[in-house]
Amino acid sequence: MWLVSTFFFSFVLSHLLSDIFFSYREHLYHFTYFLISIGLVGIIYCELNIDKFPLSSKKTVFETQGKFLGFEFLFIMILLFVMNH
Repeated sequence: MWLVSTFFFSFVLSHLLSDIFFSYREHLYHFTYFLISIGLVGIIYCELNIDKFPLSSKKTVFETQGKFLGFEFLFIMILLFVMNH
């Protein structure tokens, strides 16, 4: 349910943002590429350092990675809408 909700929210929000920032396409491209790379670094960092966290917080690390992944999908949808709008 969370994944479907994230996809739907990302779809609606990215369509709205692409309409608002359509005249700033070049800046939006660079900014979203930057945010996508930061999100990927965050996911990889959490995955590589999962052994340093205690057992009780592995669930928290998994939830953090899910949040990063949700934002990644949002930024990718924004890029797709702006490029094809």
